[in-house]
Amino acid sequence: MQSPIILYTPEADSLAHALSDWLDNRAILTPIHGEKGLNEAFADLPPNSEVYTFLPDSLMIVALNAAEEMTLWPLPWEGNPHTRSGLLLESNWQAQMQRWQTEQPGALTQLPCANARWLLNRISIGTALQPPDTRLLDKLKWGIKRLRHARLRPFTLTTAKGQQIPLAALNIQMGDSAAICNRFNHLCTEAQMQTGRVTTLVFAPQSIVQFFNLALRRWLPGKTTALPQGVGMVRSQQLQLSSDRPFPYRIDHETFMDTQLDITYAPLPCRLIPGRALMQDTTERDTLRLDGVPTGEEAVAFYRERPLPLFPHAGENAFAELFAQIRQGARFDAPFGVLLVLSVLLATLGLFQNSAPVIIGAMILAPLMAPIVSLSMGLIRLDGRLLRQSARTVALGTLLSIALAALFTWLMPFSHLTEQMASRTHPTLLDLGVAILSGLAAAYAYSRDEVAKSLAGVAIAVALVPPLAVAGIGLGWGDWPMFQGAFLLFLANLVGILVASGFLFYVLGFSSLRTARTAMLYKLALLLAIALPLGLATHTLLEEERLYQKLNELKVIKWQQHRLTVQVTSVRIDQDQPVVQVRIAVPYNVDEQARAQIARHLQQKIGADVSLVIDFRTVYPAESNL
Repeated sequence: MQSPIILYTPEADSLAHALSDWLDNRAILTPIHGEKGLNEAFADLPPNSEVYTFLPDSLMIVALNAAEEMTLWPLPWEGNPHTRSGLLLESNWQAQMQRWQTEQPGALTQLPCANARWLLNRISIGTALQPPDTRLLDKLKWGIKRLRHARLRPFTLTTAKGQQIPLAALNIQMGDSAAICNRFNHLCTEAQMQTGRVTTLVFAPQSIVQFFNLALRRWLPGKTTALPQGVGMVRSQQLQLSSDRPFPYRIDHETFMDTQLDITYAPLPCRLIPGRALMQDTTERDTLRLDGVPTGEEAVAFYRERPLPLFPHAGENAFAELFAQIRQGARFDAPFGVLLVLSVLLATLGLFQNSAPVIIGAMILAPLMAPIVSLSMGLIRLDGRLLRQSARTVALGTLLSIALAALFTWLMPFSHLTEQMASRTHPTLLDLGVAILSGLAAAYAYSRDEVAKSLAGVAIAVALVPPLAVAGIGLGWGDWPMFQGAFLLFLANLVGILVASGFLFYVLGFSSLRTARTAMLYKLALLLAIALPLGLATHTLLEEERLYQKLNELKVIKWQQHRLTVQVTSVRIDQDQPVVQVRIAVPYNVDEQARAQIARHLQQKIGADVSLVIDFRTVYPAESNL
């Protein structure tokens, strides 16, 4: 029986002698000095030799060719990181020897070659996505530095079956499936840890947000069988990567530059023992999982020309189910018409009754949210067909609602303004804020099936039909200011939902590649247009609030020997003139002249520019016989 051989460089001298002791000094220690010395050492060894190695990665490549008909047992040490990672070796040679004693792995008879060069570990192309193992602040600085010039490069990936895939990527990792899955174990399962097929991981973050998500994903807990957005995977027996311009790439520890990279399997002249037993993957069918990365000429051209946007964009085929729902919601069909008529009539009755529960029921029935969200999607994608269909539905629904409410008002024998009506005739920026938050909630509910049941709450919050009903009532009464105020509230709700839902669709990646910026400019213009009149109304509201605060300081006023309680019942701005209505409780013996003095005293307190309406309430003491 031949004695095992230990080949090592001077840097691994202590490790080699320790291994010799492990093998009961049966091994022959052979120090190596450079590539020439390694070739001479193998030339002196007989066939079928068992050779343990402590070699750096560069000499391991030489050993694969020189160890003809021999068995190589590569051992892990600090000088061979690529051998250690690519062959799935343990962290130290003692653990590796123990594993070999218990597991008896089969020898590898083939290994991938990249442009006719043995590949121990993997090929890395493009900008690295792994931040340094340092503090979080250093990781963020690293990411910002990478993003300054980050652009997705155009590539063409060709599989063993001849399928050509144009794609854009920031970073690509290629190698044997076992080596790739060992390194990126947070993206692979244990079942995929096989050898015999080339695996390519395509990292193509389509936004700055996705870039940081992918960069930090390795440190996030948990694994998933589904690849995250921005990551694609291709498996084939051989792969070719090409580009129209030279690109840099690293094969293990060496850097090269070329326009084409071919990776295929070649038989080894020796038997190479991996760190653990590996199953052979004999699948001939190509595996393509590229839904999360930009493929096709249009997407490649888009990302090639510009830096990464802040948020991702997507094509319609990536969100087919959502877009089908959006297009369905844009139609003016029979169910939409029936629900709209019922909700308008119910809202009008509730307004005349001054009944909040009835009005809330009308809000839930109202179907106007669906076409408005569809209109928002049409705007963010500049989809002409969706824009026309949803805009027509919103316009017809608006006109029908106002006309129904006006007709119903003509038939009703009432003509007094209720509190529920009045509350919808003076919109402010606060109402626009409610609409914006509701639009965000609506877009999120549409994009997530699990929260779609919350749409009823969104409808209650934004209240689309009641303002239209009030506008119709104002039209029926011929009250133009009432119509204007209520219709302005509806427009504020409409624009708020359009802008907010469009923004969230943009953030969630539903916007078109080429139209996102233009669409957002249109929506911001709409927001500014509606904010101007609301800003004027808000200024009036702030003036009223200022008067309220001033009057709160006058809750009790001293007059002669009395302490009089002042209760503010209303504050309003009428034709630029502040009007304050208060209620004052006075003793029963205060006559008209004294009341006039109290009024003058209070007028001096609040200012001569404020119109004052006082409602005196007489207080009779319990012991009075009056």
